[in-house]
Amino acid sequence: MTGEPFPDLFAHLKVEALPSRRWVECASCIENKSLDNGDTDPQEWAVGHLRLHPDHARYRIVSQVGFRLDPTTAPDPVAPGATSRRPSAAF
Repeated sequence: MTGEPFPDLFAHLKVEALPSRRWVECASCIENKSLDNGDTDPQEWAVGHLRLHPDHARYRIVSQVGFRLDPTTAPDPVAPGATSRRPSAAF
């Protein structure tokens, strides 16, 4: 992916329209391989990784879209389930 990894999200720009990236990763060690270029078969990659690491038997395909919001211009209403527009300090 090129450009800003966390582009501003505005009312005229929807998350679905933003660039995304996909990869297959080992859930044990987080080693991963990009799926964006289309030349990686996730199952073949997982089998190869398992051969190198016999105790790594769990895998996942991850899709990620990054975006950011400006809290001073974020539109109302408050998102469903939220109690305020201010981000929570408790993580």
